Amino acid sequence: AVPLAKLVTHRTTLGDTPRDLARWADEKSGLIKAVIEVG
Repeated sequence: AVPLAKLVTHRTTLGDTPRDLARWADEKSGLIKAVIEVG
């Protein structure tokens, strides 16, 4: 089994997703797996 939690490099909330996705794309921040937290 692959430990998916260890692959998460970035987290954001649903409300902050547009801002954070744009920032991560511009920064070339080493994004491997992003998680959008809802709720």
